[in-house]
Amino acid sequence: MINSMSIGFRLRYNKRDSAKHEAAANNHKSKEDRSNPFAAMIYVRVTINGCSKDLFSTNIKCPKGKWDFDNMQIVFNEQKIQQVVSHPSFRLLSQQASQKRVNLHSLLESSEFAWLLADEDYTHYLSNQKLKTIFNKFSSIEARYNAAEEILDFDTLGKEYRGEMVKNDTLLGVAKSYLQVIQSRIGSETASSTYDIYKRYVNKLEAYLIDSKRKNILISQVNYTFAQDFKVWMLMTKKHNANYVGRIIPFFKQVMDEAVRMGYIDHNPAKPLRVRVDRAPKIEWLEPEELEALWKLYESGTLEGREQKAAAAFLFCCHTGMAYIDYSIFNPERFEKERAILRRVKVKQPRIEVVDGMRVIVGNRVKSNTDYCIPLSELNPIASILLERAGSPENLAYVPNGHLNVFLKLLGAKAGIDKEIDFHMARKTFAFHLINIWKIPVESVIAIMGWKDIKEADPYVKLQNSRVVSDFQDVPVRRLTSSATRTQSIALARFKE
Repeated sequence: MINSMSIGFRLRYNKRDSAKHEAAANNHKSKEDRSNPFAAMIYVRVTINGCSKDLFSTNIKCPKGKWDFDNMQIVFNEQKIQQVVSHPSFRLLSQQASQKRVNLHSLLESSEFAWLLADEDYTHYLSNQKLKTIFNKFSSIEARYNAAEEILDFDTLGKEYRGEMVKNDTLLGVAKSYLQVIQSRIGSETASSTYDIYKRYVNKLEAYLIDSKRKNILISQVNYTFAQDFKVWMLMTKKHNANYVGRIIPFFKQVMDEAVRMGYIDHNPAKPLRVRVDRAPKIEWLEPEELEALWKLYESGTLEGREQKAAAAFLFCCHTGMAYIDYSIFNPERFEKERAILRRVKVKQPRIEVVDGMRVIVGNRVKSNTDYCIPLSELNPIASILLERAGSPENLAYVPNGHLNVFLKLLGAKAGIDKEIDFHMARKTFAFHLINIWKIPVESVIAIMGWKDIKEADPYVKLQNSRVVSDFQDVPVRRLTSSATRTQSIALARFKE
């Protein structure tokens, strides 16, 4: 049993009233004044796992000396009241009050039982019924939480009793609500791939909540310690990479910010949480020699079936820089998933156009909805060769993403490439070649790759000494030959000697 709980009632006397009563007794007032002490308020007292707390007042007063501590109820003439409530006429009035949804007291006023309204025993009987209802309600909450093996605390218990526990009041509920907000922004502010990533993050959070038996934890119960435990669980128990955890924690903070916006909490307790990650992204690409080895393997004719298709798709994207999802929607009619993507986001199907005599692939990215324009020239002839063999872009080789990376690792081993190849390496390879080998200006690279910001090019800039020297030699020559003075020309001639 997860929760050990006991429910009881406690009398709390008003100290001011008690002082007044003692003063009245000392002043030798009438016997009636001295024998009618002030009533005590009845509070609900709950003990959970050894910790006790008065949750709230029942607004029921019990005269001193009338409380039965063994049965936790007010003493009254039970036999007298049972005779009244079991009377057929009284039962009929009770049924009418229930059917008409009116207060029973309003019917008693005009009946033969009007005297009950001023009867002390009947008042105590009604008070005991209310106390019994409170006790049963708390007992059912305890049984439900124990059956679900969920931890119960005073705050949760109070909210459950008052009916304030709603679905979105839990951490998981807020996370799923925020996920719906992200989904509604697809096509305008958010890419569909971002939504898919966030959905996996929510699943990871749910797995932790189930593992820690806190699936229904309230958003108000989440504190810095909880966030820290979540981070440690991912790093130590699940053995996740720090960079991966470093992406989930910011999403968790976004969920908590959403809870602040929705008014569940007044501040984000996870805001100070940090994860040490490698800020320099790990960019891996294929060198021209490795690409040539992979092309020779493809042309050798030893590959068959999906292995051959995987090689063709990967080589095409190595020479065009297309992401997997952008490449896959060349022909969305083949697969329901790609058709759903085009319906969900405002993305046009990639197409071949001719601009200034050169064929280009144009479209807009599924991830960011930014336009791209990929030239097909002598710099990337393999892309043109694969297009000609396919006959049309719609007939390009396609392999489902779940199997694709498995085939690519096998292909890398066969080609003698000592790198962990995945499909996204094709895009990284093309970007690296554009900037560092073909020396395409960064502004053009951004348009070719469909990047949003020039900062996305920073990880790919890996200038070698040979390029630095060649650039240093070329630029001054161009400037001096166009506008050189006599002295500069003589100095340049001596420099060349």
